[in-house]
Amino acid sequence: MSEIRANQIQNPAQDGGPVMVGLTTVSGDLHVTGFGTFLGLTVTGIATYEDVRHVDALGLSTFREGLESNTVSGVSTFYRGTNLAVNTGQVSIGTAVPSGAAELTIRGDNPELALVSNAQFSSFLLMGDTADPDNGMIEYDNTNSDKRMRFIVNANERMRIDNSGNVGVGTVNPNNAVLQVESDTGTARVKFRSGDSNASALYLQNVTTGDGDSDGLKLELGGDEEAYIWMHENADMNFGTNNTSRMVIDKDGIVSVAHTTNVNITGAANGSTTEVLRVDNNNSNSNDNLTTRIAYRRSGNSGTQLYTTLDSVRTGTHDTDFVISNNVGTVLTERLRISAQGTFKFNNGALIEHGDTLTAARNGTQTIDLSSGMVIRCSTASAGTWKPNFRVDSNISLNTAMNDNDIISPTMIVAKGATTHFSNTIQIDGSDVTPEFLGGAPTDGGGSGTFDIYSYTIMKTGDAAFVAFCSVNTYE
Repeated sequence: MSEIRANQIQNPAQDGGPVMVGLTTVSGDLHVTGFGTFLGLTVTGIATYEDVRHVDALGLSTFREGLESNTVSGVSTFYRGTNLAVNTGQVSIGTAVPSGAAELTIRGDNPELALVSNAQFSSFLLMGDTADPDNGMIEYDNTNSDKRMRFIVNANERMRIDNSGNVGVGTVNPNNAVLQVESDTGTARVKFRSGDSNASALYLQNVTTGDGDSDGLKLELGGDEEAYIWMHENADMNFGTNNTSRMVIDKDGIVSVAHTTNVNITGAANGSTTEVLRVDNNNSNSNDNLTTRIAYRRSGNSGTQLYTTLDSVRTGTHDTDFVISNNVGTVLTERLRISAQGTFKFNNGALIEHGDTLTAARNGTQTIDLSSGMVIRCSTASAGTWKPNFRVDSNISLNTAMNDNDIISPTMIVAKGATTHFSNTIQIDGSDVTPEFLGGAPTDGGGSGTFDIYSYTIMKTGDAAFVAFCSVNTYE
């Protein structure tokens, strides 16, 4: 088999390399030991550079140096810097061995693949098929100053990176967001999912917080499936709706709810003891008078003055008093204490109870709604004998409102029209109950212009079962 060495060819090019023009076929091996330019050359044997040749079982030819092919002029130029291997359906640069079934393999210390357009044009990497070659595509749009990278899937743009580094998924306009996700249909979702049972977390950080696992704000689903919103910094957490601050958790853990916000705590099912709100005092001190407090302040208060407090005060190993206090001027003063034993202690100058006035004359059976007051004054003179029907209101019966052995004590002040106008029986929730009267049931009362006062004590003894006691006094 014949061999032709390029450095033996006459008529060298001006750059110092041999030139072969018009030679169409080299029947044998071609050795290139310098720089050569060949026009319309076919090598039927082995083409090597610097006498390093390799041919595999499929006829692979390798060049220690690279090959640049000008398809317009048909010129092939061999120059120093890279290896090129061409096999059936596979091209390797920098190696004779392609990576698996890859059609193109580039190997080196820092391999680069350059798609360089002319000025004001774009570069494309197409990944479609023979029927639709640009069905999948990555484009660098360099046509104007608004440069951007576009990612095309199924012939539609699915992601864009604009010239400011903002990323839009499902949108062509990220709107100054570093990452914006939109969905044409359905719900836009961003998922952070651990591949095992470990936690998944999103960290919000900046140059001030640092970039460690204990910096910034963390939103996490723990490996224990508990959720965490965790502020690592010594700073407040703010919550808002309708562009208005609604709640603040300050750096010391104090929760402030805006005065424009109503707090609605939904309870559990009827009969359930599930806690819906808990105020804990983590002080392990066993001394008495350890207090857990809910405090009400004026908005903008400096923090030194309380206006109303609800206190749970420890008075024994397991005993607590419930205390309500409010301000007198600037002094917080206890007003009501409910002891562990259930006693009420009022610390007030006057105990005021709301009553009710009825203008209809007493005559026959008439309903008395105790929700309006436990003392009822009937201001119009009575027109006959009368019977009160006691209930809470039109929606709630006393039987429903009271437990067994509960007691209520209504009082009726009745203006009299005649001595024969009196009451010797009552109803509770529409059913007759005959009271036990002090000194016997009345048979008459004060005359016209006087007042009879009926003082009742009613106890529930069972379901829809009551006993009643009454004393009657006449005021002239």
